[in-house]
Amino acid sequence: MGNVQNLSRRSLIAGGLGAAALLVTAPQISTATALEPYSLQAWSNLLGKEVMVDGGATLRVEQVVDLRKPAVKGEVDSSADRFRLHFAVVAGVLDAELITVQHPQAGPVVLFTTQGTATAVASIDRRGAEWLSPELKG
Repeated sequence: MGNVQNLSRRSLIAGGLGAAALLVTAPQISTATALEPYSLQAWSNLLGKEVMVDGGATLRVEQVVDLRKPAVKGEVDSSADRFRLHFAVVAGVLDAELITVQHPQAGPVVLFTTQGTATAVASIDRRGAEWLSPELKG
């Protein structure tokens, strides 16, 4: 109890303001960890899992193939995410090549796919994405 009496009013106010600032910024910190829908990490986490497609179809993520390669002088930076998604159609039918998949962490994601009998493949290439205007980045 003696230690509490030795604290100055300035120390108590500074501590209270620090705690208040942390409470105000906490919601912003938690939303900063949302997954980028066109990132390799977002899809690698779904390997073997099922996702819903607008229109009623269900897809299973069969493969997530990393297509990045070592940087080559004179080419666009190859470290940016570049990958291919292989899906199996588990239920329903894909009506169009442009589909909207409901990603469980990132929300709705629009993908252009090439489709087979019971498969769909989408390729994502983020090289040069930093040059896009914010409304086109997706």
